Amino acid sequence: MVPVCTVFEGKSQKCSVSIRGLEKKNIEIAFNTLKVKAHGKKRLVIALKYEGEENYRYLVVSKKLWKATDVVSIYSLRWLVEVFIQDWKGYDGWGQLAMQRDVEGSFSGVIMSLLANHCLLFHPKQVYRIENKLPLCTVGSLRESLKNESILSCFYEILISDSPMDKFLSMQKEFENHFKERDSKKHFSGREMPKVKRTRSYKKRTENLEPAYA
Repeated sequence: MVPVCTVFEGKSQKCSVSIRGLEKKNIEIAFNTLKVKAHGKKRLVIALKYEGEENYRYLVVSKKLWKATDVVSIYSLRWLVEVFIQDWKGYDGWGQLAMQRDVEGSFSGVIMSLLANHCLLFHPKQVYRIENKLPLCTVGSLRESLKNESILSCFYEILISDSPMDKFLSMQKEFENHFKERDSKKHFSGREMPKVKRTRSYKKRTENLEPAYA
């Protein structure tokens, strides 16, 4: 690889930039407008490395008039997309229990996931944060919060009832009727194992052969 100082003609400089709109990090950056053969035109090419890193990473930018440090800050926001996808797959249901396959199944999963995500925007904790311009809760933490609220609500109903034990037994019966054990299909218990036998022709061909291994 050509040394970065040769390619960028000594334009390397050290500065600090805002990463993902939060903390500032020290970086070493070099940039120049260069002809990019794959694109067939000139681009703003930025080489950067964070403090403590040895190798440079490169950004190719079509907006040649943008400040290089602004490009680095904006590019760091791209990681928020990855965070959204992780939250999406892990907690919104997309990719989990996918009963439909192919393109139609993907569309259905995406639509249902986005609906779930938008519905959680109306959660009281989320509404409070929106109104006060605070960072929103993650979908995963809201799901856990809703589970806790449901459990505590059950305890509360039991405690305030006239007969707590009867209320508990009634809830227990409802849970048992709703959450039933299902037989596993991945285990071989209860299945008949077919008996594999050699054909007569195979026996006749191999009856005089000596075993390959003693």
